[in-house]
Amino acid sequence: MMDLSMEISRSADQVTIYLKGILDISTIHQMEPFFSIEKHNYHIVLDLSNVDFIDSSGIGFIINTIYMSNESQFSLAIQGENTLIKKVFQTVGLYEILQVHQKEQAL
Repeated sequence: MMDLSMEISRSADQVTIYLKGILDISTIHQMEPFFSIEKHNYHIVLDLSNVDFIDSSGIGFIINTIYMSNESQFSLAIQGENTLIKKVFQTVGLYEILQVHQKEQAL
């Protein structure tokens, strides 16, 4: 069984969350600490450079985070996706959802 680890780096106005491992139904519960991070008025970056695999549960978590960003007033960016994860995100329209919400936040 693969695992997921999370490392958090903070600066004045940004929180970067470095994920490592797999983000799937068996590991998604390990993202719970993310919800306790103070996010109001921060720029949150999810770094997926070391994520080897993501399933629909992981994608759902990211989509829910995008929607939560409007309610909790934080911006969200995704970085470091490998080619396979990028293709999955493009297929499910995750980038389009993220762009729409970023435009709404700018208004």
